[in-house]
Amino acid sequence: MSNEPAPRISQNVSQRAGGLDISDLRIWFDTPAGPLRAVDNVSLSVRDGEIVALVGESGSGKSVTALAALKLISAPPGRFVSGSVTLNGQDILAMSEHDLESIRGTSAAMLFQNPRGSLDPSFTIAEAFLETLSLHRPEMKKAERLQYIEQGLRQVGFNDWQRIAASYPHQLSGGMCQRVSLAITFACHPTLLIADEPTTALDVGIQAKVLFLLRQLNQAHRLPILLITHDFGVVRAIAHRVVVMYAGHVQEEGAVEEVLASPKHPYTQALIRSVPDNVRDDESLYQIPGTPPNLVTPPSGCRFADRCAHVMDRCRKELPELESLSETRAVRCHLVGSGEGLA
Repeated sequence: MSNEPAPRISQNVSQRAGGLDISDLRIWFDTPAGPLRAVDNVSLSVRDGEIVALVGESGSGKSVTALAALKLISAPPGRFVSGSVTLNGQDILAMSEHDLESIRGTSAAMLFQNPRGSLDPSFTIAEAFLETLSLHRPEMKKAERLQYIEQGLRQVGFNDWQRIAASYPHQLSGGMCQRVSLAITFACHPTLLIADEPTTALDVGIQAKVLFLLRQLNQAHRLPILLITHDFGVVRAIAHRVVVMYAGHVQEEGAVEEVLASPKHPYTQALIRSVPDNVRDDESLYQIPGTPPNLVTPPSGCRFADRCAHVMDRCRKELPELESLSETRAVRCHLVGSGEGLA
């Protein structure tokens, strides 16, 4: 990561802290072939001051889990089958759409993977800023809002903030739109930030600035962050804990240092091994064999069994429980649960 200092965070960012608890969550999507079990009995938490990374392949259930935190699952076809989502002590799933509008953007904010798609193409950046502030910060006077536009855009690295403020989204690159989205989100003083692949559209230099900014917000204000990513470099750079998902299940979780140094689940091992590494010049890029299971008709046993190098007969018949190995570590694997361990 670049050694360039991160943009200074405004001291006006809220000092309040929040927290997210997801317990035994099941989210299904109705299809002509039957319900697709996108999220199946998932539990996770993001405590004050934590950055928790949710990692896995496309289709593993990461983004659906994140959307559930703000009850953003479209019904139909999506539906909450069971479980609970608690944000700052409030039962999100029991709230009406009207009440949720006061939560989204203030108690919790979300950065989406497609930054251009989250900005209204008919609004300039300044107009988008003003609309958000008027909705979530109605007590602010116009002069204060204009100051927030300058301050917010400078914080994410726009020295020519006047030009950016007068621009429409189509006049900016994808990376610039993501930085604008970050600025608008931070201006609303969220007590929980959900970031869905926030650095995907950014070049290396801007990516480093955004990661520094996220980490500084977390450290300075104990802002809980749920980070959705497929990049273990990002996980290593800023996350405290990592939760690994596959086919709708949590397969492993723990402190980042522990999981990266000694992954216990075969899927976690395979994900880490598949990351390009210049040091390993004696082998080609590793690919996980096979494909994820059909979640309309999921297997009765471990969902990773058909792709696992350590598979046993038991794995195909019995679904392993998510077992706690310590206060900070849990793994869903028969081999780990048997005490034999993995090489």
